[in-house]
Amino acid sequence: MDTTPIYPRRNANSDENIAGILNDIAEGRHQPGKYAEGTIKNLYLQVNNSSQLWWRFKYRLDGKAGLHAIGTYPNISADKARELAQEARDNVAKGIRPLDAKKAKEAAERAQQEAERAKGAWTFKKVAEQWLELNSHLKPKTLSGYRGALKNHLYPVVDNVPVTEIAVRHVRDVLERLATSPTMARRSLTLLRVILSHAMNHDLISQNVAIGREGLLRKHKTKHHAALETPEDLAEFLRRLNNFVAYNDPVISALWLLVMLPVRPAELTAMKWDEVDIDKAEWRYTVPKTGQPHIVPLPNQAIAMLRGLKEHSLWLAGKGAGVPSPFGKTAASETIEPSIWVFPSSGKFGVPISADTLLVRIRKGLGYERGTITSHGFRSSWRSIGHEMLGIDPIVLELCLGHRMPGALGATYARAQLLDQRRLAMQKWADYVEGLWASVADLRGVE
Repeated sequence: MDTTPIYPRRNANSDENIAGILNDIAEGRHQPGKYAEGTIKNLYLQVNNSSQLWWRFKYRLDGKAGLHAIGTYPNISADKARELAQEARDNVAKGIRPLDAKKAKEAAERAQQEAERAKGAWTFKKVAEQWLELNSHLKPKTLSGYRGALKNHLYPVVDNVPVTEIAVRHVRDVLERLATSPTMARRSLTLLRVILSHAMNHDLISQNVAIGREGLLRKHKTKHHAALETPEDLAEFLRRLNNFVAYNDPVISALWLLVMLPVRPAELTAMKWDEVDIDKAEWRYTVPKTGQPHIVPLPNQAIAMLRGLKEHSLWLAGKGAGVPSPFGKTAASETIEPSIWVFPSSGKFGVPISADTLLVRIRKGLGYERGTITSHGFRSSWRSIGHEMLGIDPIVLELCLGHRMPGALGATYARAQLLDQRRLAMQKWADYVEGLWASVADLRGVE
């Protein structure tokens, strides 16, 4: 009777069992050969010795037997072998040879890797330059602003970073560098978001990390332009302006109208004669800040000022004044056309005075210290004093300032413009200003 012990044959379904198989072979209990995995039919581990172990999967397709090499152990674990064997079984069920499916998968992975490498070549700067090229139809000033923001605020952080690697930390770095410039921080965040959206539209990235990051912006207090807040302050300004002796000075003339008209300083200094209709008492122009047309009803006092300025402009043209020439006044200069500008620069021919010149004159000419008042602050004076002292409707005040009213009625107000109400408000304000002037001006001897 044979008393040789019988050792059960292990399945190659775990590291522990595979180690046991190798031990059984080493001690002579079993021979090298095929060891079934046990859970996936026809999946086995071919064991030749302790260093030669291969996973194999047998199958039949179109009536022919096939053998699919999955890989070596331990490079391919038992769990991974089961996964790949099941994938091979699924392909066989679809009529696809496992080797063909494997080659197709590897080709797809190589293509994906190549695509990722190609995407890596798309740095933020490269994407931004492409975006600028596609938007070259925008106004030169707009494009210049974009290029300035890129150069000064975005490129220093993400210049050569592949767009696929741009993360929230990059967004945070950009905004932290602009912690003291909240307006530019918001503009830079918007520009970053737009350019990354362009990258998404071209399948260079799958998500835009700049979207929804407004929470990273620093909170800041609104900075208001220094203004004359009370009638007494405004009266004092008129007194100083009245006592400043400067005949036919376009800057002083502009300051008088700036008190009268609630417009931005840069809009006033750029006023052209062809925008002014003295007969209709209107000034029509396009607001540079918004690109929207705006009508300023002109009160009687403003019309009188403009008539005087127009007469002086025609007189200068007739005299040939303001023609810079090292040879003096010539016959040609006798017939020059009047300036197109209401406030032409006396230092440069063919351009208006600058808005900054108004602030310089307020400080150096009228004696106001820095921060006490700005040329832009007269709009605030118009809004506050006009409402509190004159009882002008806030909606009318805002429309006079060229603001679009918020909410559902905003478009209605914009269309109606309330010109008649605005004209009355402008005249009411001009009469008030003239009254303040009369209260502080020395009118002795004036009839």
